[in-house]
Amino acid sequence: MSSNRSLVFSGLMAAIIAIALVSGAIYVGVLNTTSTTFATPIGQSNSSSQNAVTNSPITETSLTKQIVTSILPSSPSGALAVLMTDPPTVPNGVNHVFITYANLGVHVTGASNVSGWHVVDSVGQIDLMSVINSTETIAQANITSGNFNAIAFNVTSAIVTFQNQNFTAELVYMNHVLFVPISGGVTVSEGKTSVAVIDIAPTVLLLGNLTNPEFAFIPAARAYTVPAQSISSLHLKIGDRDDIKSASWWIQILRGTKFQIDSIVLTPSKLSVKVTNTGNATIVFRLADLSSTSSISGGVIPTSNLPSMLSISEVFAIQSNGTLNPITMLGNGAVDAVIDTAGYTLSVGASATFVFSGNITLGIAQNPTLLHHQLTQQVVANRAYVLTLIGSGLVAETKVSASA
Repeated sequence: MSSNRSLVFSGLMAAIIAIALVSGAIYVGVLNTTSTTFATPIGQSNSSSQNAVTNSPITETSLTKQIVTSILPSSPSGALAVLMTDPPTVPNGVNHVFITYANLGVHVTGASNVSGWHVVDSVGQIDLMSVINSTETIAQANITSGNFNAIAFNVTSAIVTFQNQNFTAELVYMNHVLFVPISGGVTVSEGKTSVAVIDIAPTVLLLGNLTNPEFAFIPAARAYTVPAQSISSLHLKIGDRDDIKSASWWIQILRGTKFQIDSIVLTPSKLSVKVTNTGNATIVFRLADLSSTSSISGGVIPTSNLPSMLSISEVFAIQSNGTLNPITMLGNGAVDAVIDTAGYTLSVGASATFVFSGNITLGIAQNPTLLHHQLTQQVVANRAYVLTLIGSGLVAETKVSASA
């Protein structure tokens, strides 16, 4: 099985991953596994998605009164720099993904959600396509010494440059607030500099077609601490960039997060998937997909046609109790509503079983703006299917034969 971090996915996997809140950066699995300075957007952003969302600052339903503005610390303090890295998963033809973020704050380990937040940067912009295999320093602040276990920020806007035109993307996430736990926490010591890196892994979904494109921006991220011995090699002024493709600390992080699919039970009315976290970091699972390998008529599905690719799949959001909740309708905020409630957290060394009981219908998800009529198909005993599981930027894919 091959492992890679790719910028553009094609075929069915692109369509499936594009619905998720993660980026398919690395493939891991078992069984029968298959394989900067902010740049001004081109021209003027006079083309936009019909469902574009305006800037949305932190609200009372999310982080209001939780992030408090930092003041010059009177107690022992140190410097904290925050870096951002990783390309988004994007459709072919996307050259830039410009996001604006605000209220970037860090949370004190052990403090309450109300009092434990400190803003380290108020607003910023970045082209996510510019941080491929590199980092950009997006914030630096002098804060009170201590341990910090999470980062949070608003994504207030996203502009996608597609075929040299700019489009405002719909923001798909609860209140457009991204909470990012820091694996192991980052400790700020008196008189020293500490560094946290956000591995942001959003997905850009092309909802329309090539002549009338509409886009959705679906964020996801993880965060890590840069080892103290590696900090001296980094440039930590805001806007500075560093190539980390060959950095030993980054390679170690990439190797540390992994999971495996232990077993699958598939019948026409049940899907059960057992998974184990075999890495050294907590994983949040958000999406599973079951796909056929052909259309209802037996023909091969064109990989460039999103509606056709969805016609051979049933996509499930993974709930916090392990239930697989099928996504049965696209468009009109239907996916947003399902994804907002999804997410199963699996700790290091733990196993979980994700289950769906009921009629499994491939091709049930329909986007009313794209499809006029769509045939569906059922799971058939003794036929092969492909199961894809997505968690924390990782993708495991395996074949499974259905039983009666």
